[in-house]
Amino acid sequence: MSFRNLDKGLLGRFSLVTAAGFVVDFLVAFALIRAAQVSAPTAASAGFVAGFTLNCVLHDRFTYGSFADRVSFKRGAGILAGALAALATRLLVIVTLESLFKPSADIAFVLIVLAAGVSCVVNFCVSSIAVRSNGARAKLPAGTQVEV
Repeated sequence: MSFRNLDKGLLGRFSLVTAAGFVVDFLVAFALIRAAQVSAPTAASAGFVAGFTLNCVLHDRFTYGSFADRVSFKRGAGILAGALAALATRLLVIVTLESLFKPSADIAFVLIVLAAGVSCVVNFCVSSIAVRSNGARAKLPAGTQVEV
C-alpha cells in the first residue's frame, strides 16, 4: 500500500490521540524516575498503563469511533493487542539499550522516549489492522482488493 492510499484522516486522529497519551505516559514515567527513583522499565510500564488508559477511551470514541456509535469489544480488543505489542516492544528496546549503554538515571528518560517512538509504529500497525471492522485492505496492481 502506498502513502497515497493511506487513510490520512485515520492517521491524523490516531496521531492526536497518541500525542495526548504520550504526554500522560511521559509525565508519569518522568515523575517516577525523578521522584521515586524507579528503574526505566518500571517507570515506562507505569507510564504506558496511564497513557493506554487515556488512549483506549479516546481511540474508541475519536480515532476509530466512525466505525460504530457505541463502545466496541472488538475495537477494545484490537487496541489492547496493539498496546501489548507496543509495551513489549518498548520494554525490549529499553532493556537492550540499557544493557548496551548503561545510562545514568538522568539519561534513562531518553531511552523511554526512543523506545516510545519505536513502540508507536508497532502500536499503529497492530491497532489499525486489528481494529478496523472491515479489515485491512490493500490494492493490488490489477485493482483487486484483498481483505485480511
